[in-house]
Amino acid sequence: MIFVQVIGMKTLDVRHVPIYTARDVASFVRINPVTLARWSKPVTRLNQALINRPADLSSRSPFSFLSVVEAYVMASLRREYDMKMLDIRRAV
Repeated sequence: MIFVQVIGMKTLDVRHVPIYTARDVASFVRINPVTLARWSKPVTRLNQALINRPADLSSRSPFSFLSVVEAYVMASLRREYDMKMLDIRRAV
């Protein structure tokens, strides 16, 4: 698999490696960084973030490639299909 790098006896899926900042992701997806911050924080009632952050929350680059994909899908659902956030949260 092209995404897997073998390090010693362990394998590392590079799609999960956090290399993007919030500013990078917001720029790629064309959303406001504040919106991205809201989407990546767990909701108390549902206890589920819409965009997963694989790294330590204090990290300078807390977003992975898969986080960028999740943000893109979220923005597309909002932009192209005019879906309400409540409906998206229920689906997640």
